[in-house]
Amino acid sequence: MQAVQVEVNYDKVLRTPNTRLAHRLLSAVGNQEIDAARARADRLGIQAVPTIPIDDRVISGAQPPVVFASALRSAGQRSAA
Repeated sequence: MQAVQVEVNYDKVLRTPNTRLAHRLLSAVGNQEIDAARARADRLGIQAVPTIPIDDRVISGAQPPVVFASALRSAGQRSAA
């Protein structure tokens, strides 16, 4: 992988991004649902992003397609049995 330099010209930013709508959305979802999602993540041992639970297997981080194919194949075989 080749490193790339990116120049950021903050002095040319005409509009400062606003996260107010995102915070409103989080408030609308409600703390109970957020807490439930966090508890499920803790139970599954999720500590990285992305993390994909497939059946009883948890795949963390960026993985090659063969890893997902293997997990899906195994899950399909178990559910067919």
